[in-house]
Amino acid sequence: MNEQDYDFFKSINEQTIATSNAVLRSLILINGGAAVAFLAFVGGLVGNQSLHVTDKVANLTTPLLWFGWGVTAAVVSMIFAYFTHYFTAAHAQAEPPAHQIPGAFKTIFHVLGVLAAFGSLTLFLVGMYEVRASVLTVLH
Repeated sequence: MNEQDYDFFKSINEQTIATSNAVLRSLILINGGAAVAFLAFVGGLVGNQSLHVTDKVANLTTPLLWFGWGVTAAVVSMIFAYFTHYFTAAHAQAEPPAHQIPGAFKTIFHVLGVLAAFGSLTLFLVGMYEVRASVLTVLH
């Protein structure tokens, strides 16, 4: 690989890492923010005594679980990203044939990290629909 190709690869790699960090932070923010906003909403309903039945309040807690698991999945994805970077460095330093082991771990953690990130986004979407369902149940 010539110097120009190496510089291009290095630049793209740095941008990829920066973008993935921004995505993971955003997933934590949207799931955590949704949980806080929904807690404020439930607190407002309970504070105004709009809800008198405790069973109805209990129905409103389910979306919080989805958002909480969404934050957890995003944090797990960050942990997998760390191990992906660690094994990428180990793979680059290892001599053949030993370089295959860190390379395999790098791939495994990369795939797990992407799956956990998509899982976090999915949990946020499920939580949104669960908010709608639980609010409609409580208010009717």
